[in-house]
Amino acid sequence: YTDWLWFNELGFKSIYVKILVTRVVLFAGGAAAFGLIAGICFYFAHKVSQGPEEIPLPPQMRGVLKRLIFWGTIGAAAVLSVVFGVVAAGQWEIFLRFESASSFGISDPVYSRDVAFYVFQLPLYDFLQSWLLGAAIVMLLATGGIYFINFSFRGVGILITPGIKLQVSIIGAAIMLIFG
Repeated sequence: YTDWLWFNELGFKSIYVKILVTRVVLFAGGAAAFGLIAGICFYFAHKVSQGPEEIPLPPQMRGVLKRLIFWGTIGAAAVLSVVFGVVAAGQWEIFLRFESASSFGISDPVYSRDVAFYVFQLPLYDFLQSWLLGAAIVMLLATGGIYFINFSFRGVGILITPGIKLQVSIIGAAIMLIFG
């Protein structure tokens, strides 16, 4: 509110509003994108790691533990979504520079690109690559955690099933594609 009053007093309220709206949109977009990725990965991780339970537990305790694992996974996805949304919102300046790009009229002697590419576009591409790479690595680790928790709950060792191989391979391929 203090910043709002300060920018309003200086006659730059529209600039403050644009920054604020950009940060909110980037937060919502980053959190939603990561939430969608996490939801898909976590759903398949739970589906692939289900099976017969070999630990002798009362049925009520099994139900409680299953709900705890389910809600813990949803909570972890929500927290990670907020973290990745905050990371995206913190890069508001890069997005505004990209949006307001203009040509410098000077070409790079090596690649024959306008120098504006390196000032306005390349930082955004670099951020998107690192954000996606971070999301993919976190998904790989979180998926491994879900496998560990579900197999431990079932009372069996981690079995490398074709479904697990497929999911880990897809995430690994995504990481390699992001690097490429």
